[in-house]
Amino acid sequence: MMPIIEIIDGLYTEKSFHYGALDLPAFEHFWHAHPEMELTFIQKGEGMRYVGDSIQPFTHGDLVFLGSYLPHSWATYRSPTIENERVTAKFFQFPASLFLQFPEYRFLTSFFREANYGLYFANPSAALLNKIHDFGSFPRHLQILQLFDLILELFIQKKRVQISQKPARMLPGFQFLEKEEQRLARVLKWIHEQHATAITLDQAAKEAAMSKTYFCRWFSKINGCTFMQYLNRLRIEQACQMLVFSDKTVGEIAYASGFENISHFNRVFRGVKKQSPTALRQQASLR
Repeated sequence: MMPIIEIIDGLYTEKSFHYGALDLPAFEHFWHAHPEMELTFIQKGEGMRYVGDSIQPFTHGDLVFLGSYLPHSWATYRSPTIENERVTAKFFQFPASLFLQFPEYRFLTSFFREANYGLYFANPSAALLNKIHDFGSFPRHLQILQLFDLILELFIQKKRVQISQKPARMLPGFQFLEKEEQRLARVLKWIHEQHATAITLDQAAKEAAMSKTYFCRWFSKINGCTFMQYLNRLRIEQACQMLVFSDKTVGEIAYASGFENISHFNRVFRGVKKQSPTALRQQASLR
């Protein structure tokens, strides 16, 4: 089965890495891959872990480091005897270039290559676990420093085991993943360049070389929202910049952002920002 490409919202434009903490009734099977590396720690839960060509059971304390494009999924068992059972995990996603852009960190290159097969860490040190547990308590501007410290602590762990027999590039579908990423990048670039014009769903589908019906399914599955939701969110973010940093009227901003009338702009703006354009401008002027 081909993995789904996961696009991490806001990565590269709003943040250089993604940190998440999950608390769910269960981990549903979601076979996916992404260009970024990923460190995942299962705090509570048990089930099956799928990484590359490997299928293995996991339980509390499962700590795994995954390379770029290595398909993966965790699927938990549901206990019929435990009510309101929860599973929890913490994960970190980042491009290898975040570290390797610095000459001082290029000694991690071989370690990151190991991660192309997936690495399981048995009996991680207390220092490493503490860094994972405490990560969310740091303000965002300090978390990137904590991430560097965390990966360095991960690097010195001796008890690590290769998970998959094959790296991502040798698994079925790898070339498909690269092709899909290139197509998505082309479509998103086109949307960002044309969002202030009267672009249509038909034009977007043509840009992706797909039928309109298939494009809608493809775009929603990859981005987690419809084409129009993505386009409107992009337009509203552009409008916010103009509201704060320009003297243009709300009407001028609406048209400059790609909306054909002010009433539609106001309705979409409220739906995205939960306030009116005027209220946001007034709020910004008080800062």
